[in-house]
Amino acid sequence: MKIIINDINKCETFIKLIHAILLINQSNNGNNSYISIYLNEEGMHINGFLYSCERCLFEGKVNRQWFNEYEYDKINDPLILTINFSEFLSILEYYCNNDTIKIYTNIENSKKMFIEYVNINNDITKYCVLSLLDNIEDNDLINIISEEMDVEIVIKREVILRNICMFNQNRNIEYINIDLNSEILKISDSLVNKELEISIKKGDIFYYTIGEGINITKKICKIFINTLCMFNSFYKDENIYELVIGFKKNKQMKISYNIGENSSISFYTNPSI
Repeated sequence: MKIIINDINKCETFIKLIHAILLINQSNNGNNSYISIYLNEEGMHINGFLYSCERCLFEGKVNRQWFNEYEYDKINDPLILTINFSEFLSILEYYCNNDTIKIYTNIENSKKMFIEYVNINNDITKYCVLSLLDNIEDNDLINIISEEMDVEIVIKREVILRNICMFNQNRNIEYINIDLNSEILKISDSLVNKELEISIKKGDIFYYTIGEGINITKKICKIFINTLCMFNSFYKDENIYELVIGFKKNKQMKISYNIGENSSISFYTNPSI
């Protein structure tokens, strides 16, 4: 397996994305101390349940076209790389601005994954080695079925997350309500006497499509909101300024950070799997 990223902006995005996913996955996996990365013909995948919030998942998907080079061992399809959390996080700390990234494995050291950071300004190369864990039982990639949404919104990232995270500060709230139709997107708390209610202005929305006659009311649990806010605090990437939000009537909700070339990190409630 070999992955190379030479674009400096993409290198920064990749490091920040992996770092945020590791921290989110770690906070939601209780005593588990590992994460699994899946490689197949399409690209790199990481996903898992938010264990403290039933029927909520996250999914990181980076298509092969996003990388400058992408090779993997087709004999093992998918190729599963299981890595210790803390070791992976410590390796990410060696990354510096203007580094390019090379990640690879080889036959001679099948239990190791190698990461090289090469600085384009001074030709300094940092070699890092990670030990791969044996594959964990019941550790298959979760197949999240893609569904056409009744509602799709493309909105300024800082607007929606700033407003959602305001609800996260109130410990008495168990969930938030999202109401939307062709005229309005409204977010409110779950308390009997509403302490906070926010209507999103259309000027902050890039794109909004909703089926004729569709009215949607969703209850989103506090853990899901907390995870979104936590991820947003970890993943500070100025190149990602919009979110895509999808709703399926009486079913799932999907929030996605688009990082380009059909690659994204997404959070789901009640997805079809």
